[in-house]
Amino acid sequence: MPRTVSFTLPGEPVAWQRRVVNKRGQQYTPAKTRDYAAYVRHTYALEAGTCKVHDGPVSLTLKARLKPPESWPKWRYEAWERGGFAAIACGKKPDLSNILKLIEDALNRLAYHDDAQIAAENIQKEWSYDPGVTVTLTFWDAPTRENATR
Repeated sequence: MPRTVSFTLPGEPVAWQRRVVNKRGQQYTPAKTRDYAAYVRHTYALEAGTCKVHDGPVSLTLKARLKPPESWPKWRYEAWERGGFAAIACGKKPDLSNILKLIEDALNRLAYHDDAQIAAENIQKEWSYDPGVTVTLTFWDAPTRENATR
């Protein structure tokens, strides 16, 4: 029977940023990325409680909600609120793939050993007056000789 953990990260989503190289050639992760990853880990730990790191396959559902731009004309807000085209066409940065990458990497060695265990993903980005990210992880039992014969 699969186990599910779901949590919400309120606030504007943050995307993974590349490592930065300073003048002395030293590499470091930007503070914004590091802080958001810590926030993801903390929020997951609060929701999951004292669960061990999962060994089997994982499916991940992610919904990123971004605040619509203030530069939109009134007609576009009205169309969005009615459920028109603007409701599904969220083309604003940050990139959805970079939001996903930050969350996947942040949960390494906490929810699962490595994000390579993620076997299925359902991700989307939409406009909302309540920005944030909702993450749902479903942990499946690792296949064994006993449950493979059933």
